[in-house]
Amino acid sequence: MKNGYLNDFKNVLSLKGSYILIIKNNKEIKIKIGKIGKRKFKKGYYIYIGSAKRKYKSRILRYIKRIKRKHWHIDYLISNKNVVIIGFILAFNKSECEIAEFFYNNKLQYVNKFGCSDCQCKSHLYYLGKSLKFLLTNIHILV
Repeated sequence: MKNGYLNDFKNVLSLKGSYILIIKNNKEIKIKIGKIGKRKFKKGYYIYIGSAKRKYKSRILRYIKRIKRKHWHIDYLISNKNVVIIGFILAFNKSECEIAEFFYNNKLQYVNKFGCSDCQCKSHLYYLGKSLKFLLTNIHILV
């Protein structure tokens, strides 16, 4: 396909900005997450808020490849065999901290200090429970 949606998608992937990683954990697990230590993760859906400082494509490919070297907190979680990435939401107009603040202000459960060692947020990983309803009904606010 020379024109149309495919070219638009390639152009979008070359941009930088914030994103929401949608994650499904298929089983309750306990994982050591870098320097923040062991954390328990309930079965269900999570969202992780991050930023691609260079371009979305690089970050998305890194996650899809199932990271070998663990650098960020999220690497420890998504390398677990029970954890599956089910989607990405690209957020061009909001910072990762603005998005995280939205979930915090809406009283979603979070994993304390996860993914936010470089900012003042409580967390960048939020638990949605057994449904994506909250995310889907609020997506227009987040992007």
